[in-house]
Amino acid sequence: PETVGDIEAFVMECHRRGQTIRPIGSSLSPNGIALNADGMIQMANIDRVLDIDTKNKTITVEAGITVQRVVEALRPHGYTLPNLASIAEQQMGGFTQVGAHGTGKAVAPV
Repeated sequence: PETVGDIEAFVMECHRRGQTIRPIGSSLSPNGIALNADGMIQMANIDRVLDIDTKNKTITVEAGITVQRVVEALRPHGYTLPNLASIAEQQMGGFTQVGAHGTGKAVAPV
């Protein structure tokens, strides 16, 4: 899919059929936990920066954008992420879903 509307249509069709689906990202995990024999939906083309709010220091992105592209979008504004993954190809949907890469009380997960 390339738009939120595409995702909505796909999910509605799967629901109509009683088919389960699982969103997948960059498939970087060394295990098969993200795999689903019934169906998967790849989010890689849902990958835009929607807004950078410099006043509130926030960025709004779509789930398929990579960590690397988010960092690149923030750089001209003098910002970065508070916590970076060692694998910049991770997609933000998965990166935030798992609370990626906090290193303890001083550096919380994303």
